[in-house]
Amino acid sequence: MSRQFFENTTKSPKTFYGVTLMPGEGKYVDVPDPAPAPQKVAASVVTVLSSQLASLPYQGAGVVVLAQDSPNAAATLATWNGTKYSSPVSGAWNVVLTASMSAAEVTAAIQTALDGGNKRVVVSGNGSFPLSDRLYIDDSTTFVIEQGCKLVGPAALYYPGVMMGLVVNRQMMSPRTTVTMTSSGNTCTVGWTAHGKSVGETIMLLGSVTRGYNGVYRVASVPNADSLTVTLETVPDATTAVAVSWGALQACAANRDITVVINGELNGNGANQPAPGVSPTDRYLGGVFLSGVLRPRITGTGTIRDCKGYSILISGATFPRVASLEIQSIYRDGAHFQGPIRHLRVEGLTGYSYDDFTSLTTGDLQSLEITEGEIENVVIEKIDAQCSQVGAIGAMFGKSAWWFSDIVYKDLRSPVTGKTVHLKFIGSTASQYNLDQTRFIGKLTVDGVLYEASAQTDPQSAVVAFGSGCSMQDVDIKNIRMIGSAPANYGLAVLFGNSGTTWGMRHLLIEGLYSSSVGSSASLIQGGLGGTTNVESITLRDCSPTVPDNRSFFDLNGMTVEALNVENFTGQLGSASNMLRLAAGTVNYVNVRGANPKITNYGANNWGELVYLAGAVFKAIRFIGCTSNAYRYVQSTSAMYADTSSVIAFIGCRRNNGKLWANLNKGVRIVTDGCEEVGASGNVLWLRGSTKYTLVEGSLISEVTTPIAFFDTATMDIFSPNRRVDITAPGTTGINRAEGATCWNTNAALGTLGTAGPVVCLGTAANSWKRVGNNSLTY
Repeated sequence: MSRQFFENTTKSPKTFYGVTLMPGEGKYVDVPDPAPAPQKVAASVVTVLSSQLASLPYQGAGVVVLAQDSPNAAATLATWNGTKYSSPVSGAWNVVLTASMSAAEVTAAIQTALDGGNKRVVVSGNGSFPLSDRLYIDDSTTFVIEQGCKLVGPAALYYPGVMMGLVVNRQMMSPRTTVTMTSSGNTCTVGWTAHGKSVGETIMLLGSVTRGYNGVYRVASVPNADSLTVTLETVPDATTAVAVSWGALQACAANRDITVVINGELNGNGANQPAPGVSPTDRYLGGVFLSGVLRPRITGTGTIRDCKGYSILISGATFPRVASLEIQSIYRDGAHFQGPIRHLRVEGLTGYSYDDFTSLTTGDLQSLEITEGEIENVVIEKIDAQCSQVGAIGAMFGKSAWWFSDIVYKDLRSPVTGKTVHLKFIGSTASQYNLDQTRFIGKLTVDGVLYEASAQTDPQSAVVAFGSGCSMQDVDIKNIRMIGSAPANYGLAVLFGNSGTTWGMRHLLIEGLYSSSVGSSASLIQGGLGGTTNVESITLRDCSPTVPDNRSFFDLNGMTVEALNVENFTGQLGSASNMLRLAAGTVNYVNVRGANPKITNYGANNWGELVYLAGAVFKAIRFIGCTSNAYRYVQSTSAMYADTSSVIAFIGCRRNNGKLWANLNKGVRIVTDGCEEVGASGNVLWLRGSTKYTLVEGSLISEVTTPIAFFDTATMDIFSPNRRVDITAPGTTGINRAEGATCWNTNAALGTLGTAGPVVCLGTAANSWKRVGNNSLTY
């Protein structure tokens, strides 16, 4: 007992330890001494014999201790728990392990605590402790492996035909029953014969290709023994669910609110398991597997290591969370997610995986698949990891019956890896493959990737790779930084359609891409590669890459694109490189706005250009407000697409010290308006071939002596009001037709003005110029 002074500073009477003080009154009051803290069980307690269990001091949270002399660890613990700690205050148990315990004893100690109805089971002990079997977790349980404690799986624990985890939820492999699903609003009635479920229990619905049904839910009501209802997240697309063509509508028991916290280490013991490929049906031991769980959590500051199976698998889940762990996977994926999944958040993972570090699958290989279904509303962020070149930091693949929607990858760091984000397609006639397409009905966002490619040797490595069989809607790829000193021919930013299947997307935005000292197999953004790719629109905005010599920033390469927009490009073009390579495929409209590329090694041998034209079909290419000292704005080859209705326009552009605006081999219409030459030399245009060329509207750009050069048998129709035009003389045909208030040089070497022209040239002497309507004005 002690005495302390108390004062009532309120406006009402107040009681302090049984003494009531009036407002403003103060006095000393006797204060009881605090109760002593519960005695903690020392670590040495774990060495006691079974006869000493009854004398262990009480600890509020309880301690599970294995008696060393007991031949039946589980029986001993059950008796002790039932008599000494039948109702622990906090519902938590500590499992303290020591090195003398066998694998069976360790497993029994932990599983007994997990089976005791405890809300929190903490495993501690300094050292490595073997397990003889899986650990099962029930509803509303948090399982913790403390720092310094390492649980190691058995070398022989792998299962024919199915991959299995070392830590799993109780209902993971619960039997599935064929059901019916109908809805009214967002209330779903499940027809389930003799279901045996009660209100509040958790179930999983599977197999519906009608959007809105699949998922993990709690039972809302039980009308009768053969039906129950659940509350769906949204109103489904139809009132009756339709089953997938190869399966049925199914339901099964599920779990809820399971949390696994790894502050120590969970080790799959993969190094001591048989080599991969022993049997095509062998599925090796993984780490934490949670399937059919409402609100699963896997987190901690520790490590999941040495798993030949997935280090983490979550399949069939709503509101799953994975955070902060280190993963070291030696054979398969690091963190693998199988639909149906909604509202997934993955954050702060680090480490390495032989295959994909994170993987989202709407359908999987038959021997690996536990569930299949849609994946919606996912954020994967702050990942600092690497994988072998067969894998990706983030992979997506599956079946066309299901879909992805609203997927975000943010702040990824990917050193020395294969692909950072890879939408894969895996197809085969072998029975173990049952995948056909990666399909999106919502948006994919990749925002913030640091890609360090210093040791890359895969020619199809890429930060973002879209495999064949992909069906997309809107894709945003932002803030990619590619750095390092990759060997020549390696390291792409974006790769499209890397095999022969037709696929497409609606809108693609690539924004803020930066690269430095990174080689490239063809282009930083590479289309085609054997596939047929259809895209409604591509926007390349605020990009500042260093384009290697003889390479391109963007290569159409067989794709079909309705509109390609390039905004504010400020990259560096290496020797003989270009911003856009339109050599094959179709792009109807190209708009280049505000481009200001830099030339890293400008000179006679640097044939760099903004746009390279070969066989690509196009309707219009427009340069608006651009400034460039590239050798050419447009360069073409003899394979250039020829259509005199196609237009190349230069509007408000500036040419600094460049050689040409365009070097064209085939006939198109050319528009110039309000453009400017600064220190440029040579010609405005080089025209080749027998196809005639048309100059339409606006200024002709240049006041240099010989702005247009004809080669071979080029001819030209001219529509250019009130503007002087000079033409050099190497061509053999020259002007075919002229319209507007302009007169043209009549040098015989240029040929004569075509008879179809509606104006008459008034110049009489060679190289004389006169303007229509003013005979006295010559040039």
